[in-house]
Amino acid sequence: MTEREYRMPSSGEVRPTNLIRVIPHPLTVYIADKFLGEGLTEEGHKKLKNLVKKMLEREKVQASREVPQIYQDCGFEFKIEGAENIPKSGSTLFIGNHTRSGPLAGMAQYFETTQIVHDERTQVYDEHLREPVAIAQRGLTKIRRLPGGRKLVFTVPFTPQFYDMAAEALNWVTVDIARFDSSGQIVNWQRLPRRVTEDLIAGGAVLWFPQGKHEEPSNLAMPEKSEGLLTKLKDKDVKLVAMRFVPADKLPSMSIFFSDAVHIQAIPQPEGRVDMAAFVARYLEPLGPKS
Repeated sequence: MTEREYRMPSSGEVRPTNLIRVIPHPLTVYIADKFLGEGLTEEGHKKLKNLVKKMLEREKVQASREVPQIYQDCGFEFKIEGAENIPKSGSTLFIGNHTRSGPLAGMAQYFETTQIVHDERTQVYDEHLREPVAIAQRGLTKIRRLPGGRKLVFTVPFTPQFYDMAAEALNWVTVDIARFDSSGQIVNWQRLPRRVTEDLIAGGAVLWFPQGKHEEPSNLAMPEKSEGLLTKLKDKDVKLVAMRFVPADKLPSMSIFFSDAVHIQAIPQPEGRVDMAAFVARYLEPLGPKS
């Protein structure tokens, strides 16, 4: 992801008007609950619906406080190790694997991590900078198997608009859904908003899942393009923390591991590019259950 390959939109760039607001709100609330509410209790469904209503009315929602309440009583357990490694302040980029598990269609790992990071950043007194920003893809995709072993990947209608609406309420950002070539590398620009790097450099925290799709928990390889964002930050005062998510063999539970923090300038930079593979090998791969 060089400057030419990874286009940063201008600060004033906006996406088209969100058509999700044209749909009758009760219908949107109903559909969102059907998509995201699997495994929730009756009380959890009520809280999810109320949050979607707030988003539709353009009210702000605190990801670290309000969203985890949706699934707190559904029996899903998070086991946390290494939270004490999270820097109490300063620009911090959290890099994790992307696996499927938990309530809210697998999104609970985003919200649970947001809560953990917020709670540990006790020396950040600006709430805007203390609350981590997550980078999420615009929508859900489905795969259909075709004759001859081919796959058809398509975006579920209206989910991009819903994710944009949710990101606006949560103060998160969305990027375009990753498109992959036959070798598994991301080939499209994903349009990361410039404010992500601006807020990070100003002392904020960002949650990033570079793999671009749900992977098996044992697959920790990151796409080559992920080095682009790191390289943009290579001369900045930014720390990196690896996060590893490991679903339990028997649900409902997931383990979340945090590595020691490392300054980005301590990661090898062959030919001037921050080596993501070196970061993964040194900080992400060692995390996990001890055998």
